[in-house]
Amino acid sequence: MPASRCFPSAPTFCIPLTLPYNGPEMVTIPPLAALPQVTDAWPDGIDSSLTLTYLAIAFGLPILGYVCMALDVRDYLRSLRRALVLVSQYRCELPEWVRKGTPRCILALGLTMPCTESDVLAAYRRKVKHLHPDHGGSRRDFLRLQAQFEQAIALVGTNES
Repeated sequence: MPASRCFPSAPTFCIPLTLPYNGPEMVTIPPLAALPQVTDAWPDGIDSSLTLTYLAIAFGLPILGYVCMALDVRDYLRSLRRALVLVSQYRCELPEWVRKGTPRCILALGLTMPCTESDVLAAYRRKVKHLHPDHGGSRRDFLRLQAQFEQAIALVGTNES
């Protein structure tokens, strides 16, 4: 029968033990009351500092991010306010062709103001004979003349009304 040891402090707590190299032996395990008691309470200084550091990082970084974002938004609004002040003081100068009194689309057709729709149409037909791609002109120049003709018709049509 293997050896067993019963502890008086524990109610019927027995440990049977057999060791193969020495045969049956009894091992004495001290009772729980004989173990050293831990007197340090949790959290100690290191635990407290680590916990506070973690909480500072966990809550401090998002708060810092919101503060930086708010400062950036305020800076953006200030720059927007400056831009609005600059735009409100901006004076749009008229191009020279407006100051002369003859628009570019009319000048491109070789006309001067005042002119009629029939004058614009006749000038367009004269110019298109030279600039049309089928007659040796470039497609780019023809498209530019077409756009200027449409602008001239719209301009003369609004002036005659």
